[in-house]
Amino acid sequence: MPYKNPEKLKAYQAKWRQANRIYSEEWRKTHPNYQEEWRKVNPDYSKVRNSNRRTIEKITTDDIDQLLKEQNYRCANQFCRISFNETTYTIDHWTPISRGGTNDLYNVHLLCPLCNKLKGTRTMEEYYMTILIMMFAIKHNLYRLS
Repeated sequence: MPYKNPEKLKAYQAKWRQANRIYSEEWRKTHPNYQEEWRKVNPDYSKVRNSNRRTIEKITTDDIDQLLKEQNYRCANQFCRISFNETTYTIDHWTPISRGGTNDLYNVHLLCPLCNKLKGTRTMEEYYMTILIMMFAIKHNLYRLS
């Protein structure tokens, strides 16, 4: 069933929901406490899931304003430092949440969308090493841009 085309996936999901709507409603009525029971059986997964979900709520607009001022309204990537207005930044973590990072203010910074996409789930140190390796390769004609 894995569709690579998102439109086909949405169409499949809508068709499935329509075909199984009555069954799903009846199942939820007969299993009202399923989520609580599942959390008890899977405490570790439940904690990680809840932690990741709750992390967004910890950052406030005041925190973002503080970060913008600390970074002088520029990308935190030392190789980029592009200036952005207040709507063209992305919130990123020095150590990604998926790799054990937290949503504390010391672990959060603002990147331009391109730098955030290129960084992915790497730490900033790993990302900087990738940039340095590419710069070295370009300087010594080991890597072509075109």
